[in-house]
This record gives sequence, structure tokens and C-alpha cells, in this order.
Amino acid sequence: MPDSSPITRCTQAHQHGIALIVVLVMLAVISLVSGASLRAALSAEQITHNMRLESLAKEAAHIGLRYCEEALLHSPPSLTVHPAPLTPNPALWMLWSSWHGSHALAHTVPASTMSSADSAFVPAFRPQCLLETHPAHPELITVTARGFSPDHQADSAGRTTRGAMAWMQSMVHRCIPGTALCPLASAPTPATASTLSAPAVTGVPAPATPVTPAASPRLQSRVWRALLNPPTP
Repeated sequence: MPDSSPITRCTQAHQHGIALIVVLVMLAVISLVSGASLRAALSAEQITHNMRLESLAKEAAHIGLRYCEEALLHSPPSLTVHPAPLTPNPALWMLWSSWHGSHALAHTVPASTMSSADSAFVPAFRPQCLLETHPAHPELITVTARGFSPDHQADSAGRTTRGAMAWMQSMVHRCIPGTALCPLASAPTPATASTLSAPAVTGVPAPATPVTPAASPRLQSRVWRALLNPPTP
């Protein structure tokens, strides 16, 4: 017959109680490990998403740089180039009022530049860029641009409330042919010079003087960087 003494029954109940505690502790540990793994996965996904938004904002800033730099290839530039500030005034790109507000000086990239035949999507906030002469030389132009991620949102003061914003800046040498830093590509050939100085013959119409088109400006050098301390509201 099985031993059903009070001591045996007490020992069995004690063993069942310890097993229950061990199971509960293991369940708690498994729950904590699962929660930590899920949280790490969500954090990694969020980090990847933020990096993607930042990359898109940088690409938009590069679009702004290229838009303003292409304006320098025209004579005169197709966009306003602001003169260098007088000492000790700060550069215009350092002032938040140059980028936001009713008196903003920055140029906004047109929607046609942001869309293409493959995609007609245009973000709500298009890139901006600003041109100003560098104090060192009038042919050196400082180009500053800022770009936004597609989901960018801001408050009334211009502070970012959602998405990402990136700042880029380039220093370009606007080479104007004929200046000291940008001589003409070539001199007139001897044949052209003799044609210009040939005497007129009576009864024979003088040959038309060849018209040399004015050389267009070109960007001789370009150095760009990411702005680590951009202007803030």
C-alpha cells in the first residue's frame, strides 16, 4: 500500500510548489528576453528609417546646390548673387531670416526640376539654395543649400517637427573669360587677324567681319562640404 503519511503528503506538495516557482521564473526570463529582442529589432528598424530619411534630405540638398551652380553658367547669372557682407557682418547663409519668412533670400528649386518622366512626385518642401560672393575674391561664389526628406514637416517658425533636413555648401570659382584668374582659351589666329586688317578693294564688298561669340562663364573648381553648424531658428 502506498505511504500516505502526513510527512509524505507534505513533501510532495512542497516539491510541486518549487516546480511552479521555477516555471514562473523561466516564463519571466523568456518574456524579458523576447521583449528585449523585439525592442532591439524595432530600434534597428527605426535607425535604418532615420538614415534613409537623412540620405534623401542630403540628395535634395545636392539638387539645390546643382540648381544654383547651373545659374552661374549664364552671363549674367540667372539667379541673384548677393554681394559679400561687410565686416563684421555675418554671411547671409548664417542668418535664419535668409531661409525662412516673408523676406527670405534663398531660391526655391522649381517643381519642374524635382519631377521627371519616371515620377511626377514633388515633395511638399522643395530644396532651397543661396548664392553670395566670397569676401576673398569676386569670382569665388559660396553656394549654400538645404534639402528636406519627403515626410518633412515644420512649425510656423521653421523648426523641424518631423522628417529630416540636411545642409550642404560648395565653394565654386566662377571663371569669367578674360579676367586675370581666367584668361581666354585662345588668341585669334593669324588668318583671322589678316582678314580683319585687309584693305578694302574698290567695287568689291568688304568681307564680313567675323563675330566671335562671347565666351560663357564656367565653373573652374568646386569644393563642397556638409554643414555641421547650420543656421537655426
